[in-house]
Amino acid sequence: MRASDIVAVLSLSRLFASTFITFTFGSST
Repeated sequence: MRASDIVAVLSLSRLFASTFITFTFGSST
C-alpha cells in the first residue's frame, strides 16, 4: 500500500465514524 492509499482509507474511516456517531447520538436523544 502506498502512503496516499493509507491516507485515503484513514480519512474515509474517520468520515464514516463521525457520521455513525452523529447518527447514533442524534437518534438516541
